[in-house]
Amino acid sequence: ALDFMRLGFRFIAPFGRKLIEECHAAETAKLLRLLCRTFCWLLLHAEFDGSMFLSDSFKPVAAEWLMRANKKPDAQSKTLLALSILAANCGVGTSAPTGVQLHDALKRLSRDSYLDLEVELHRWSAYTQQGVESFSHMGYFVSPAVAPDQRVEIDSEDEDWPGNIGVEWHLEGATPPPPAEGRPCAECGKQTAEGQCGE
Repeated sequence: ALDFMRLGFRFIAPFGRKLIEECHAAETAKLLRLLCRTFCWLLLHAEFDGSMFLSDSFKPVAAEWLMRANKKPDAQSKTLLALSILAANCGVGTSAPTGVQLHDALKRLSRDSYLDLEVELHRWSAYTQQGVESFSHMGYFVSPAVAPDQRVEIDSEDEDWPGNIGVEWHLEGATPPPPAEGRPCAECGKQTAEGQCGE
């Protein structure tokens, strides 16, 4: 815990501030969006593990980053959106003092004629439960985008393990057995290798 606090507030927070100060540049804005997306996925995996430590610890940093970006008139809309989603995933929108920052950011984004806010929100799939609740408080309804054919049932003895998980791979069919050499099965008539059941 102490290691994270040192890393978060001594290294990550100043790094984020520097990126926000220079986010008018395309490359810096892209790096900042990547940083936000990375932390959103880390928050999501931490939530799957049942740990709220990362979101609770990162909440003040995310709120500060969003506040700084709100004050920059030249901040790109997609960058402000990424910071808003990161802040929401930490639960910024569910409390009154910090929720104002998220409200102001979304209001500013909704006025941007070049950005379809609802479409962009649905394109972002890394939402924690706190993120969904934060946007719900603001009148936006989002949910993690999981394709039905990518859901795999997990059988685990651990009751805390999530029942369904979205994955990038698919189950392959069983490999056909090699041609059997032996006597025919007494039940089905197929030839079976020596030692198999049914011979």
